[in-house]
Amino acid sequence: MEGDQAADELKRIVTQSTGAWAGCFKNILLGVSGGLDSSIVASVLSERGAQMTCFTMITDDPTGDERLYARMLTRHLRQPLVEKFHNAGEVNLAESNSLHVPRPNFYALGQSTKAAKFDLAKAIPYDGFFSGVGGDNVFCFLSSATPLVDRVRKEGLGAGAWATAIDICDMTDCSLFDVVMMAAKRMMDGDVSYKWRTNSDFLLPDAPGTAVLDLHPWLDAPTDALPGKAVHIAMLARIQGTIDGYSRRRRETQITPLICQPVMEFCLGIPTWLWCAGGQNRSVARRAFAGQLPPEIISRRSKGGPSGFAFDLIMENRAVLRELILDGELVRHGIIDKVAMDAVLVEETLRHSDKHLRIMSIADAEAWARHWS
Repeated sequence: MEGDQAADELKRIVTQSTGAWAGCFKNILLGVSGGLDSSIVASVLSERGAQMTCFTMITDDPTGDERLYARMLTRHLRQPLVEKFHNAGEVNLAESNSLHVPRPNFYALGQSTKAAKFDLAKAIPYDGFFSGVGGDNVFCFLSSATPLVDRVRKEGLGAGAWATAIDICDMTDCSLFDVVMMAAKRMMDGDVSYKWRTNSDFLLPDAPGTAVLDLHPWLDAPTDALPGKAVHIAMLARIQGTIDGYSRRRRETQITPLICQPVMEFCLGIPTWLWCAGGQNRSVARRAFAGQLPPEIISRRSKGGPSGFAFDLIMENRAVLRELILDGELVRHGIIDKVAMDAVLVEETLRHSDKHLRIMSIADAEAWARHWS
């Protein structure tokens, strides 16, 4: 499969699938960030004439302010845009968003987005919420040398492998030597499976369930699999944990058209080296929708997020977190290292720590555990 052929077919399948979903709703609210994935969904909905309103969340931290790109997108598509600031007052770190599912899997900061959408529903009675969630996963956003490994295994050493090595250099800002050495190491490893990793930050070494990562047999890659494609499949497995639960507080149909079955199946058939062609991540998707989106969005390589908002929440709620976590179920059951957590939940330490998202996930797990206990 060549790059142009893959792009044309991807555009057709994404357009048909997203368009089919759009036909199920009278009024759509679309979450946009100005990034590639949500912009692709926006362009298809607009082309299909869907009745929609675009919606973006903003943080006081400039790294989470995507209005420049969101406005650029909506002006280009001639669609309305609603902008809402994240509100710390809407977030309760002692309340889990995951009470209705069998495991904690949502950050508490999502409460701010839910509150904004709830208010918006009063003015815009939308019946479906669409997003570009999963785009990075299905469009194979890799930052490793595995596409080179795949191409060498499939085609051997040659001009194609050389071109992919250069593409990976351009995409990752690594040297050619580093890319070749990483690929060689991966090939000599012999194990084509994806290496699943756990995060042990703030966990006790002998915490229950942390000694062995018990994987489902379906996650075992066949011996003849390509390692880059094994990573692609693992990425799709990972995203399932963030989309399989809906809040019971407000019934809302959430649609993630980029990871519906036809799109997923087709993308899995695209060689990994095509996804980094030209030194751009998600290259096939960029090429597919280049004629429908502003060049600034098609070529965009970075994107902001609510990390700064999460940091502010942790800093402002140190006392709440100390009470919640240090005297909680996870400590009582020998899962959390109380000494390590106590040491980090100090203003000066937190200010220079990069563990705020990890702390937030532990807080959500604690709130979830308290609910069930």
